[in-house]
Amino acid sequence: MSQTKVATDFLGAGAVGQIVSVTKTDSFSTTSTSLADITGFTASITPQATSSKILVLSSFAWGSDASPYPKFTLLRGSTEINVGDAQGSSSRVSTGNNTDPPADEGSLCNEQINHHYLDSPSSASAVTYKWQTKTFNSGRTIYIGRSQYDSNSNGLAIPTNITLIELLQ
Repeated sequence: MSQTKVATDFLGAGAVGQIVSVTKTDSFSTTSTSLADITGFTASITPQATSSKILVLSSFAWGSDASPYPKFTLLRGSTEINVGDAQGSSSRVSTGNNTDPPADEGSLCNEQINHHYLDSPSSASAVTYKWQTKTFNSGRTIYIGRSQYDSNSNGLAIPTNITLIELLQ
């Protein structure tokens, strides 16, 4: 995992205050039916002002061969953000998937997810953003950053990225 921080001069409202980017190149897996932190899929930024907005850009891939129906939630600190409104029994998440991988290629399938959210943290102290995931059934494994089978040359190892861009107001 590497973290890059680029600071820029104050140019007025709408200018980029700073950029923080974290790349995770190892993989993560879970069978948790409760939200679990995706290890290393986190970034922190200290806004220059409480009026700053933070653009959170995330890119990751997940894989499985057993229909885990993964749910992914973005958090600021310990607060879930950018989740859907309550609707019946539906899970409130930032993104997810409810499709089955193809039967004959399931163990090699990956789905790429790109997510963006403009947050207003109202803070000039350090703010941490992270991702969590869960599966619907503890017998189903979710793999982040790789295919289920990593011993097959058709399997994929895919980096996980989170970038925070401070927009001055």
